[in-house]
This record gives sequence, structure tokens and C-alpha cells, in this order.
Amino acid sequence: MYDKELIAFEGQNCNQFTIDGKTYKFAESPLQKIAFAPAAGENSNEISVLVKGEGNVIIPLTGKFKQKKVSLLNEQGKSTKHVISNNAITFSLDKPLDGKWLTLKLSK
Repeated sequence: MYDKELIAFEGQNCNQFTIDGKTYKFAESPLQKIAFAPAAGENSNEISVLVKGEGNVIIPLTGKFKQKKVSLLNEQGKSTKHVISNNAITFSLDKPLDGKWLTLKLSK
């Protein structure tokens, strides 16, 4: 299902990286930390995300997340403003979200 797609990443002081000739851009300027990965369980409908830094953040959507409606939730489970385009979700990293765990969740 995820053949040759980026499904998880963890990096520090970076804004993009290239693997197998494909560049993934996460932000305009380096983020102190960025991490995302599917939640445990093969049938999970969630991706956990942690970002520390500032600016707009871009997380690629892969597999089943490309085809469905996705919500971005903060630690309290409340929806956070975001835009989905080009198989990615983009959101502004402001103080309340900085360094906090967020959840990308498939909407029913």
C-alpha cells in the first residue's frame, strides 16, 4: 500500500530531504524538529506528528490518507486550521502547536 512513499520521518534542523531522487519539503526554513509516523496498528487511521520551530509546515499524505478526508487535531482533540493540496497537509506552526503532538486522522 505504501510502495515507495514516505510514511515516517524524524529530523532535526532540516526543512527538506531527498531519498531515491525524490525531494520532500517540510518547510521554507529549517525546523528544530519534525517527526511523523503512522500510529501503532496496521489498520490505524491516524498519523502522529510533532514539529518544533516556526512557519508553515507540510506533511506528505500517503496511502489511504491521500484518498480520504483528513482532520488535523491538537492535543485536546480539537480541529486545527489546515489546507490539503497536492497530496500534502499544510498548517501554520504557531505557539500553541509548537512542540506538541498533533494527530492527522481520517474523517469518517
